[in-house]
Amino acid sequence: MSIITGKGDSGMTSILGGVKLPKSHIRLETIGTVDELSSLLGFVRNSVDEDDNQLLIRIQRDLFRINTELAIDRALDMELVFIGPADVARVENHAIALEDAGFNPGELIVPGGGNDTSSLLDLSRTVCRRGERRVVSLFSKSKPLDGDTSILKYLNRLSDLLFLMARKYETGRTPVSE
Repeated sequence: MSIITGKGDSGMTSILGGVKLPKSHIRLETIGTVDELSSLLGFVRNSVDEDDNQLLIRIQRDLFRINTELAIDRALDMELVFIGPADVARVENHAIALEDAGFNPGELIVPGGGNDTSSLLDLSRTVCRRGERRVVSLFSKSKPLDGDTSILKYLNRLSDLLFLMARKYETGRTPVSE
């Protein structure tokens, strides 16, 4: 089967359940942002140590699970939760471990850290934050936020973790205030 189908040539695509949406739909924008984050983390993996490489692979797999959950048509009335509280706790525990190791600068800093790895992790954090905003927009339009909010919590904790990982790999720090 070829990847080239031509089905999206009209600017429409389908999500799981067969519902057709315009490619500009907030759901597709959200899925695309999470996909962008996963791809960026794949690039970051080329320059981190083996432990962090394995952590980022796990996160990329989580992001695939998030995208699957986001791609399900809510009209199917399926209660499928792909990311849950245990996943949120796992990411949070990694962030706490980095804080405990002294990688939280405790002050506002200029992103970049003096090398590509730190810079890419800072960029990943900003894409993650955009994904988080997209999820809020999607959920406010398609379902209330009073249900399982694990996707939102996961992305929020992930952006904190990426900030701390950027600090771990930086070779220099520039405070915002002089």
